[in-house]
Formats: sequence, C-alpha cells, structure tokens
Amino acid sequence: MNERDWKRIFSRVGLACAGFLIFAVLAQYLIAGIFLALELDFVDMDIQLLIGSVAMYLIAFPAAAGIFRTVSYPKPERVCEKWSWDVWAVVFLICVGTMMAGNLIGRGFMLLFGSGTSSNAVEEIVESSSLPVAFLTMVATGPVVEELLMRKLVIDRILIFGEKTAVIVSGFFFGLLHGNFYQFFYAFALGMIFGYIYVRTGKVRNTIILHMLVNFMGSVLLMGLLEWGSLPGIMGIMGILVLLGYELLYLGASVGGMVLLIVYWKKLHFYQTPYEWSAPAMTVKKRLGIIFGNFGVIFFLLISLVEFAFSL
Repeated sequence: MNERDWKRIFSRVGLACAGFLIFAVLAQYLIAGIFLALELDFVDMDIQLLIGSVAMYLIAFPAAAGIFRTVSYPKPERVCEKWSWDVWAVVFLICVGTMMAGNLIGRGFMLLFGSGTSSNAVEEIVESSSLPVAFLTMVATGPVVEELLMRKLVIDRILIFGEKTAVIVSGFFFGLLHGNFYQFFYAFALGMIFGYIYVRTGKVRNTIILHMLVNFMGSVLLMGLLEWGSLPGIMGIMGILVLLGYELLYLGASVGGMVLLIVYWKKLHFYQTPYEWSAPAMTVKKRLGIIFGNFGVIFFLLISLVEFAFSL
C-alpha cells in the first residue's frame, strides 16, 4: 500500500465519524420537531436524554456504520493477550484516576477559557434525570455503541498502520465526539486506555464492560447516593454518610490509579505491523500528514471545532 491508499482509508474513517455527528444532530432536530408538531413536552431532562440517545444510537450509529463498511482495509495478524483479574483491577483503577484527572483538566480549561455561561452536560444529567433513564442511556446502551464505533470500527480499519497510531487516533476521535472541553480531556485519555485494551486483548466486549463500569461508578451510582442523601430523617443522614464515604473512596482510587499509571507506563508494549516493517522511513511528520492530510478527517475536525466553539 502507498500513501494515497492510506489517506483514502483515513478519509473514509473521518467521514464516518463526521457522519455520526451530523446524523445525530439532524435526528435530534427531527425528533424535537415531531414533538413540537404533536404538542408533546420535550423540556423534561429524561425526554431530552432519550431523544439524544435515540438520535445517536439508533439513527446516527447505523448511518456511520454504513460508511465504515465501505472501507476496504488490510487485516494484520494480531498478538492478543488474556489478562488475569489482578491486571483488570489495576486497569480499572487507572481508568478511575484518568477520569478524575481529565475531569479536573477540563474544568480548569473551561474556568480559564469558557464564557461563563457554558455548563457541564454530564453534571446536568446527574442532577436532573431519573435513575432508570440514566442507567439505560449511560450504562446499558451508550458504552456499547461508543465502543463498537470508536474501537471496533475505527481501530480495525487503521490497525495495520500501527498499534500506537490506532490507539492514539481512536482516543482523539473519541474525545472529539463528546463535543465539549469539559469531557474532551478525560474522554481522550480513557479512549486511549480502551484502545490499548482492545488491541492487546482483541475483544471489544472487554472495553464495553469496563466502559459500563466506569460510567456506572462515575454517574449512576453517584445519582443514587445523592437521591438517598436527599431523603428526610435518619435515612437521609445515612445516605449523606455513605455518599461522603464513597467520595473519599473514589478519591483514593483516583490517586491510586494515577500512581499505578506512572508505575506501569513503561510496561506498555505495542507490536509492529507488517506495514511498519516495510516502511522504516515513516517519520512522525509523514505519519501525521497521512492521518490528517485528507478530506474526511479535515471535515470531521471542522465539524468538531464548530461544536466545541458552541460549548464555550
């Protein structure tokens, strides 16, 4: 394969990601228009969350998957590993720590560069939606679609270009799909962790389960504890105490996860693909030119920049 072939693959991947964003927005407006025409209420946070989820997961994702299927790509042999439970425990703690650190960076960025009127969509969901709807959208369905899209569909098509490249690109695109700086930094970092898990284990179900667990611990469980703490009397006091204990435990797990990330950083290993073997003169500059120097990825970046600009 030559550079033109690779740019074609990355362009189709970029177009598919851009298509996901475009179809998601158009579908949300369409559904909202139907609600208005039928004089139905869509101000409720649960309804908005369901509308957004239907637009992304039932309309935008199949459309993007259809674009991905038009990409013909070579499939290299993969070196897959089977991890023990203690390794998975370390990986989970690293995810928690990365989530916390990325969240703090996002908040700091918005504090410095935000307009002051922007809001954190995740916090609004946690505060305003119901537990069943939040669980359905953020735990039961969201991680499945996002992992199939960003790991299975993206990484499979660019893996032969290099495991490290595939992991970084998948993580970066995953961050962009979140559409705001509050979530970009932790989504980018978690996306790279999930990408590494996928290339090392070869099974997308591993990243789906881990993604579900991270979302549950960081949102739905917290929502349940907040509701418990809002109860009157002794039950509310117990809920507040449990919530405080959970937050302390989560903070400890986050610090421990960051320490583990530093300790295990040098143990990360990426296997070279046949394409990398045959292209030893591939410099970083040339690699970046192939990844970002094509219409599809440029188009995806432009749409993402517009979405991020509206979030400031």
